[in-house]
Amino acid sequence: MIRAGTAVIAMNYIGLAYIITVASAAPSCCPEGSNIPWSDTKQLKTKATEFLLKHLPAMDADLPMSYIKKNVDLAIMAYKTNKWSRAVPWKIFLNEVLPYAVVNEPRDEWRAMFNGLFAPMVAKARSTNHAIQILNEKIWAIWDVVFKGGQTPFIMSPMQVLSAGLTLEWNPNAPLNVSTYSAFASCTGVSIFLVNACRSVGIPARMTGIAQWVHAYPPPATSPPGAVGQPKKMGSARRSCPGSCMEPDLNAKYQSRRLQTPDPEFANHNWVSVWDNGIWSFTGASEPDKLNHTWFFPDPAEYSIPGSYLNGIWSTSFAPVPAGTHYPMPWDWENDSVPGVDVTEAYINPGGR
Repeated sequence: MIRAGTAVIAMNYIGLAYIITVASAAPSCCPEGSNIPWSDTKQLKTKATEFLLKHLPAMDADLPMSYIKKNVDLAIMAYKTNKWSRAVPWKIFLNEVLPYAVVNEPRDEWRAMFNGLFAPMVAKARSTNHAIQILNEKIWAIWDVVFKGGQTPFIMSPMQVLSAGLTLEWNPNAPLNVSTYSAFASCTGVSIFLVNACRSVGIPARMTGIAQWVHAYPPPATSPPGAVGQPKKMGSARRSCPGSCMEPDLNAKYQSRRLQTPDPEFANHNWVSVWDNGIWSFTGASEPDKLNHTWFFPDPAEYSIPGSYLNGIWSTSFAPVPAGTHYPMPWDWENDSVPGVDVTEAYINPGGR
């Protein structure tokens, strides 16, 4: 017997022919990993609210309960809407669909608007993969959102992005006349935008990024291991380093070389990770392409250093992670309030993702 999607295929071999019987599998009573029935919406919302309040960031201590409740209501609604969203494990839903924020951006009322606009777009999506492709291809044109570097931390939240390109022009017949509109943000802002767009329709999403690429010109032949172009992996004893995990003298050389080049690939970068078919995949915000195909993979991502806040690749988390690590934010480097997961190995050894 082979279980395929929502159907159970029973195969009986009789003589030289296969008789294949297809029967609909009984729908799951509860979200995977939870004993709360799908029909018990009240209990689902109660547990979701408890999760948010338990892990509420310090900066959100004054958030009104009405804001929390609205986010919970809309998140549960999206969770229950599609077959592919209902397939998301409860634990993943809580940490990567339910949260109302990604890092330390201003808190916006984005979920209702995004769900209203984007849910119809993905209503006929065949899978999570298909849904994310639809969103990343279509949502930007609604407001003509474009990439514009150097905007973080001034333009990060969805509403900041949408208001960024608003140009007001005096008109004697209308004091405030919108003459042109082209929203914009840097990679951080558009990544937060796409993460929230995904969450609004039940797709688990989180922001992933690197504070500083480790891909420079090839080092001189006499350079020791760990020099620029030859990143050295460090053991767990070095994983709490607040900056690069290279030896200090080599790090100084790297910093010096980095400061001498204007190459934008040496700057920080953020992108989006989505939970698809049981694994985390990635995509560039406003860079519609199939998953795990971007300009930075494999090069320069493959040169990243596990355990390094400066040169490693990290993903955000709403709840604290077992390692106690945080998501490095170059725009607020001393801020360690956002939990983060070191995912560097998945980009160095993608077969193990």
